[in-house]
Amino acid sequence: MLIRMSTTATLEDAGFLVLEASNSAEALAILSHHGEIRVMLTDVNMPGTMNGLSLVSRVRCDHPAIRSIVMSGHSSALDATNAGATGFLSKPFLNQTMVAPVLDTIKRHLPREKPLAPLH
Repeated sequence: MLIRMSTTATLEDAGFLVLEASNSAEALAILSHHGEIRVMLTDVNMPGTMNGLSLVSRVRCDHPAIRSIVMSGHSSALDATNAGATGFLSKPFLNQTMVAPVLDTIKRHLPREKPLAPLH
């Protein structure tokens, strides 16, 4: 719980709106009620009926517009990629280093809005 709170605070300090889930079932419920979510950050070891890699696979099928970043001290980037994640954070890491992969995921994997045309 402390890691989740610290992660949330770091991402909110970086300007992101963060919704927290304490387990996989809660994460799926939040995702199904919030169509505006574009990036999910999950730990491989999480409470619930599925681990973070299984959650990523499920989200990839149920919500294909959402990009996932996996963090783990035991699984590999290849495991995360095979599950469908677009990013990976190896533990341990400094909280500030998690902002860069989120920004990178947004820049590389999410559609950009068209710039406004100049008014004439």
